[in-house]
Amino acid sequence: MLVKCNQGDFNFEIPEQFKKVGIKISGGVDSALLFYLLSKYKKTERPDIKILPITGIVRTRPWQYIKATEIKNTVASLLDIDKNVFYEDHYVFHMETKTIRSAQNEHLKRLYVEKMIDSHVWGVTANPPFDVAECMIPGRDLERDPLPNGEPHPTWSRNSYNPLSNINKQGVASIYHNEEIFDKIFPLTRSCEIDNVYVYNAPCKRMKCWWCQERKWGFGTYG
Repeated sequence: MLVKCNQGDFNFEIPEQFKKVGIKISGGVDSALLFYLLSKYKKTERPDIKILPITGIVRTRPWQYIKATEIKNTVASLLDIDKNVFYEDHYVFHMETKTIRSAQNEHLKRLYVEKMIDSHVWGVTANPPFDVAECMIPGRDLERDPLPNGEPHPTWSRNSYNPLSNINKQGVASIYHNEEIFDKIFPLTRSCEIDNVYVYNAPCKRMKCWWCQERKWGFGTYG
């Protein structure tokens, strides 16, 4: 399935051997877009795959499941599908802030062992360029910067698919617009990960908040 992007069009595709696809939905802009693309792909090209939505909830960020559910319901409405038939049960687990990465890996491993999934889709984008001053602040994940050898980040790693790994937030915004879903899905998402501040549907907009500044740079708006 061809996806149009201002940083390079790409083909969204799940290899034929994969039939049970998990997808992480955090409530952020990247996972929301990928959930839409995977759902569209299933409807138009791969009706044989089963989709398992996966949401990990940090105790201090209870809005994650709320956002994920809103996104799932909206995507189902946009694509005119019955979410109760189209998707598997929404798999939800809880994490602590200090153990997010290990908890995610543990639960993914469990899903594979129990044969609930045989692959998974997730979204982490490239960082803004180094000359974007407002995004050169604490919180920048250096693993999202270009590789030292100049090669692109892989989009597939065994069973794991991240088609956005070489696309930054401005590229993600262009996909939202090309798919004509910006006004429908983007307002449902939240990028800010600050714990225990503000209501779940409002970004903090702090000048030193990495997530808010990246969102503003990429999409032209905080929310």
